[in-house]
Amino acid sequence: MAQLAQAYKDDSTKTLLLQLATAKDVDSFVQQTAVAQLAQAYKDDSTKTLLLQLATAKDVDSFVQRTAVAQLAQAYKDDSTKTLLLKLATAQDNNWYMQEIVVKQLAQVYKNDLDTKTLLRQLASADEDYFVRGIAVQQLAKVYKFQSELFEIYYNCAANDPFEHSHDDIIPNPRRVALEIIVKQYPQHELTLPLLCDRAENDPDEQVRKYAQKKLAELEK
Repeated sequence: MAQLAQAYKDDSTKTLLLQLATAKDVDSFVQQTAVAQLAQAYKDDSTKTLLLQLATAKDVDSFVQRTAVAQLAQAYKDDSTKTLLLKLATAQDNNWYMQEIVVKQLAQVYKNDLDTKTLLRQLASADEDYFVRGIAVQQLAKVYKFQSELFEIYYNCAANDPFEHSHDDIIPNPRRVALEIIVKQYPQHELTLPLLCDRAENDPDEQVRKYAQKKLAELEK
């Protein structure tokens, strides 16, 4: 399908891709591919309209929806797209994997926009979903490295985030994520060592305690 879209950028190919992208009885992967190829080969108003519909519809396959959001953000970097992403990032009826792609696209495409930074700070501090809080913290650290004004966000997350499970690669603990950011980006901050000591002793998650203890041992060498 990718070769077809790239080699034959005509109306018949576009029509076929539109049919595949919106068909209800087509495999999810086929739909995702059709959506991606439309966005990449046919960056016009009708494609944008379709992407907007797929990104906001309630009856669309979640993976197709994520693809539509990502392609919309990458292909149409304008104010209307940014406004939609900001709205989707805070929508109460979105699941975490939808919010994840929205937050990542905002951070990547609109990192120089003040609204993006403000939103990421809000999500990192107060979103109800621990996964969204962790993603927001990660994206802040990725696109706004070594900014002193963000230390408080990371510190509060590392010390106070209410995550109740055990950290691993599939279920990341926001406290562990924030603590690692602090160790990497703010090793000389006056509160870093006391925070490590506290987390090594008092964090309810054994994985966070072990990480803090490991970093303390490295500092003592």
